[in-house]
Amino acid sequence: PQAPGDSMLSVQIHESAMNNIIEQLKLDGKESDLRALYQEIGAVFARPDFEAPDDVPEGVTIRFAESEGIRVRFEQGRVIVTMRIAELSRGWRHKWTNFAVRAYYVPDPTQLDANLVREGSIELDGPHITSIDRVALSGVFSKTLSRNRPFNLINKRIAESESLQDLQVTQFVVTEGWIGVALGPQYGADVQRMATKPGSTPAR
Repeated sequence: PQAPGDSMLSVQIHESAMNNIIEQLKLDGKESDLRALYQEIGAVFARPDFEAPDDVPEGVTIRFAESEGIRVRFEQGRVIVTMRIAELSRGWRHKWTNFAVRAYYVPDPTQLDANLVREGSIELDGPHITSIDRVALSGVFSKTLSRNRPFNLINKRIAESESLQDLQVTQFVVTEGWIGVALGPQYGADVQRMATKPGSTPAR
């Protein structure tokens, strides 16, 4: 996506770059306690203070599929996150195997920050997933991928920079494998193609 002409800062991210970062986490085939997984990921990014949020359930063990345990796609105004799970257990009585979890994130047009927020319900797909299983698994992943925890695409240090306080997000698009984000003048600027949903007309 091409940034507006008056942009002071713009970033374009391709889904392949994001998937490469995910691959570096070495999650394929990995088995871990769900809460401990947060700390392990934090260690990879030199964030030892990164801990699981309080609402992430305890006593859940997850093992990712041997290939493409987590993948993302950028298309039609949404970021699609798919997790392929070989096994998930909660305590010794509940165990589920070979299923996929899918969540959708869209740009949040109500804020000046470049936030991706979860839209809709968690989708579950697997040959042996019953309606009762869906209720239990939705409870786990609705908290793990909570609507209350957006993904911010603008580094906090950049967002809080004094020299950028007169700027706002003037472009935030997700299309054809790309995310495009731009910062421009805050006053009188046209916001180009903020959160667009499939089949909708881009806002200008």
